[in-house]
Amino acid sequence: MNIANIIRSVLGIITWILIINTIMLKNPNMISKTYKYFRDILLKWRWGADKKYFLKSGKTYELFLYKFIKRKYKDDCITLKKGENIFGRDEKIADFIIEDPCISKKHFVILVNENKQILIDCSKNGIYLNNIKLSKLPRVLKEGDEIQVSDIKFIVH
Repeated sequence: MNIANIIRSVLGIITWILIINTIMLKNPNMISKTYKYFRDILLKWRWGADKKYFLKSGKTYELFLYKFIKRKYKDDCITLKKGENIFGRDEKIADFIIEDPCISKKHFVILVNENKQILIDCSKNGIYLNNIKLSKLPRVLKEGDEIQVSDIKFIVH
């Protein structure tokens, strides 16, 4: 068991202790704040330096639009903010970082507003939407669409 796994386990235990304490204190606002705080910490560790992919947890919102599908983390969700959501390799540019040499610094963007989500390919290597390689034209995303870059899939929900 490496140090990252130990830290993840300890953080998980602390999270549940705090949630149980707040339930006993009957303070529902504290439960939400505690959950969000520790969820962001756990996201940093899950996709941290010891993994190939990670997310910037400071840029997440509670609007669950997309599920992140990759190997054993099938239940993990990515939450997108309204406006521009950048996926890419460069930590300075991207909101969602993918450490892979096949991924461009700014690989693709999902624009989110009240009534639609638009996918924009900014990459050199391209992206696939529903197993078809996209042209550089923006596409409106629909429920059930599947975006693929390298070996990562995103399912639109």
